[in-house]
Amino acid sequence: MKCFIKFSAVVSLVMCVTTAFSNTKRVAFIERAGIPKVVKNVSAPLAKEDTVWKILLNPTPPYNCSSMYGFGFEHEEGSGIPGWGGSSAGWVPVVFDISEYAGDTVKIRWAFASDPEYCTENDSILFGVLIDEIDIAGVFTNNGEDTIGFTRKSAVPIGGDLWCITVDSFAPSPVHAAYCGNANKTYNPNMENAYISPLISLPVADTIIVDFWVRGWVEDPDSFPKCEHFSAHLSPDSGRTWYYFNNPTGDTLAKNYVYTFPEGGSPWGSFSGSYGDTVNISMYAGKDLQFQVRFHSDGDTPHGEGLYIDNFSLYTKGTTVDTFYCEDFEGIAHGWTSVDLTDIPGVWHPDTFQAYGGSGMSWWMGNPTISGYLNHWYQVLDSPEIVLPAGACSLKFVMNRAVEDPAGAEHPYDGWDGVNVRISVVGAGVEEKHHEVPCWELYRNSPNPMLNKTFIRFSLPKSSDVSLRIYNMSGQLVRTLVNEPMNAGVNSIMWDAQDSDGKLMPGGIYFYELKVGALKKTNKLILLR
Repeated sequence: MKCFIKFSAVVSLVMCVTTAFSNTKRVAFIERAGIPKVVKNVSAPLAKEDTVWKILLNPTPPYNCSSMYGFGFEHEEGSGIPGWGGSSAGWVPVVFDISEYAGDTVKIRWAFASDPEYCTENDSILFGVLIDEIDIAGVFTNNGEDTIGFTRKSAVPIGGDLWCITVDSFAPSPVHAAYCGNANKTYNPNMENAYISPLISLPVADTIIVDFWVRGWVEDPDSFPKCEHFSAHLSPDSGRTWYYFNNPTGDTLAKNYVYTFPEGGSPWGSFSGSYGDTVNISMYAGKDLQFQVRFHSDGDTPHGEGLYIDNFSLYTKGTTVDTFYCEDFEGIAHGWTSVDLTDIPGVWHPDTFQAYGGSGMSWWMGNPTISGYLNHWYQVLDSPEIVLPAGACSLKFVMNRAVEDPAGAEHPYDGWDGVNVRISVVGAGVEEKHHEVPCWELYRNSPNPMLNKTFIRFSLPKSSDVSLRIYNMSGQLVRTLVNEPMNAGVNSIMWDAQDSDGKLMPGGIYFYELKVGALKKTNKLILLR
């Protein structure tokens, strides 16, 4: 009854809230309706060229897209980024002429980028990208049999995990609300931070509505998509697939909306009243759903407080309104967890999956757990430094790929997910700061609290002997996750809440300890049951 009374107040304020939010916008994130299929064989100049990594052009076979959505829109490299999309229908040889770099010391990068909407979880045929038989100018070869000298990582800048419960004296359910921001009442750049509900059982009813209260103060002079926004989603399959609130069945011919903030910030108001979207989820009556609210920020210096939500509620609507779920975030979020969606481990690795050639191994850009790739990935595989000989030089490898079809996208993009190849001349520039690893560090695990799994990240300035162990509150060793040399860079290790015998551990407080040589650091994590 307490939640029902609070939500009744929400409904009664819709009219005045609509006025308060008159400058808010909902923006079509991806529109696939009426898009003609376009496949081009092109090698266009770049609209935006990185000072370190230059895209290699004129491959054989040619790139089949001149402007990839995953690189250009999702990861903000701009239009005009060429690449291969779709399926190669088996292994094909690839050749680049790199004679213009003869005599230089170079590194080669295989880069893959995916958009935010369609991946292996939607179609099991999409296994990702495989490469093998690498030959760089005849002076370096690799058949996927080892990783010596290679760097594998996600090139997505880490935004951070900021969702928390905070005091807000103006919150609809005094005096707490869920808040995506930090102690300084601002947020981080490059965020994709999701707040995810527990599984919620829906009753059998003709009309079921989901709604919540929201406010935010974010000021960004840039226009969409390179600006701060938030979005709301639901999942009918325990978090494997997420659909936007305005498109709750994932209709591929429908628009998907994200939401921007009014100038000067906003007072509290209901989502439905503020943005004009009444979210009817009656098609899922009698089933279990999860929900999430995501906050996205671009790479600019943050200006504003961030995003607040409160009174996340579900109700049936007939002759009477009956609220059967309401989370008011008063002091605790019951089963809600925060996930930093930018905290993605590197996945390029040698594997026997569809391997090519005599070594029995190939490089695979894919996660064996799902046999493919996920949304919002930007995965790179960098070769060691190679001194090219004088004269004619070529880069050769064989490739097998199955990624989203390169169907025509919103202008000026003509491809969705894709892969391309880049080159860096050593000493020609300084790599992006978010790729530098000046010292070793143990980061906070994510998600924390955890349910079934969590990722523990640490950075190494150079290859080092590493041990990573989980202990319980009594100091007893639960599991050794790593005890071996690790490559320089940012490493991510998953713990699946099991001990060394494969037994699921009970809920409680655990500690993870990282040792790098004689140095040691320890952090705490919480396991929920």
